Amino acid sequence: MLVTKSAGTHVVDTNYHLGVVRAFGIMTIVRQARPDTLDLLRKAGCRWIIYSVETGNERLRADVLKKPFTNQDIIKAFRRTKEFGILPYAFVMVGIPHETKAM
Repeated sequence: MLVTKSAGTHVVDTNYHLGVVRAFGIMTIVRQARPDTLDLLRKAGCRWIIYSVETGNERLRADVLKKPFTNQDIIKAFRRTKEFGILPYAFVMVGIPHETKAM
């Protein structure tokens, strides 16, 4: 597999241009769920994407983890990913500093 970096996005090329497509999945952030990126990934054989969501609490995500995206951004990324026939998953951490049971 060849891993290339384009506009901050890692794209895995599994001999797509030769017509050889192998199923694979990636882990990325929700901001990378752009139509052009998802289309390229789908064509290259991507079947699942694990999004680095970390927590459902926006304040913790922005202030502690320095990942300033909203829950609505996550929902949009999941919907868009499904539209391209790719299965979306979330990577979620438990026990983040300053997290409480009430959160």
